[in-house]
Amino acid sequence: FVAAEEARRKLKQPTEIYDVTAWSLPLLFNVEAIANNAVSTGSFEAAKASRIVPGQMHGAGASVAYLVPWGNQAAGRLLTAALREDLKVHSSDKPFTQDGVKFPAGSLIFKVAANPADLGERLARLARETGAETYGTNSGWVEDGVNFGSRWVVPLKKPAIAIAWDTPAQSGSAGATRFVLERQYGYPVTPIRTAQLAGADLSKFQVLILPSGGNYAGILGDGGIEHVKNWVAAGGTIVAVGDAVSFLGNSRVELLELVQENALREGDDKKPAADKPEKGSTRVPGTAISSETDFDKITRASSELPDSVPGAIARVRIRPDYWLTAGLGDTVYTMVEGRAIYAPVKADKGINAAYYDAADKLVVSGHLWAENKKQMAFKPLVVSGTSGRGVVVGFTQDPNFRAIGDGLNILFLNAIFRGPAHARSGGE
Repeated sequence: FVAAEEARRKLKQPTEIYDVTAWSLPLLFNVEAIANNAVSTGSFEAAKASRIVPGQMHGAGASVAYLVPWGNQAAGRLLTAALREDLKVHSSDKPFTQDGVKFPAGSLIFKVAANPADLGERLARLARETGAETYGTNSGWVEDGVNFGSRWVVPLKKPAIAIAWDTPAQSGSAGATRFVLERQYGYPVTPIRTAQLAGADLSKFQVLILPSGGNYAGILGDGGIEHVKNWVAAGGTIVAVGDAVSFLGNSRVELLELVQENALREGDDKKPAADKPEKGSTRVPGTAISSETDFDKITRASSELPDSVPGAIARVRIRPDYWLTAGLGDTVYTMVEGRAIYAPVKADKGINAAYYDAADKLVVSGHLWAENKKQMAFKPLVVSGTSGRGVVVGFTQDPNFRAIGDGLNILFLNAIFRGPAHARSGGE
């Protein structure tokens, strides 16, 4: 079948692959799975989507602060629930250790003095409801890392989130994004029709999400583009996913220097030079085509996008010690589809926060064309930068694809909730 697909691809015929080629829940959930061939005879409770193992409160009645390790869905649920209850929460950009417990970057800090008197009881309840482990402390002393008053500890705001709705946003991407935020994490989102963003009062919002889709610039128009850019410059956080990242790098927008690549083909540098007529002539120099390989090269389009990928799961490396990747390990996994491959942003223009692994380690499930695999290596999945006082984040693949990639939730939540925390200070 794959050989037949390669033959069809060579002739530019549509693929006969139905849907994506990778289905692996452990990879999509970014968890380790261990094969077990033994037959178990014990009594087990069936897993349910609505079932959450209650978290515990360690050290109730704390006098200084309550701490929640960041990096899993339970911590994400506790954060969104705490913000809905108007609790004051800080987050550490760097890891620290206290009382022998290691708290990764992104960990939540609820200072007792800044919150209601019943903070401990409320967090104990939220821990039970969300599954997050919570630790009380009677001291600001840490054994390693940054302390609670460090400049690396930032206040997290309760962001009002807007999402572009209707044309050109793809309904699947827009719906999956709302499902993740509203249903999985219980945080409200306000849909605004894209065409109405030009006249909307964006000052009411701290975050604007652009779901995957093309031609945002065309729908917004010059006035709408300027309106959005001014909002970002004033301190807004814009998050574009999938095809929407092309808006950020559009020459009319220039919020992020993100450039899409044409296809990389073997032997392009040895291609016969007979593409264009000589100046003032309708003729081209004669050539001798000695093989079908040369024929393929000379009939190839002068520039074209990479062949579309039907869907495979790829390994992604994480840049450490950066606010956007707080709480993550060395790697995550993402579903890859379509034909968009972007060049890495330059170090003085932004941050390549997450990028694809080397070509020989890239594909972990499914099938990827050899040319795409070679070209995708070390290209960005997530990039970020600043514009004025605002933060710009682009996901070159949709992290909420069909709402099945739970392993990317923390990366997406970092953009949504930690982005505004870094906007006013310039982002870095």
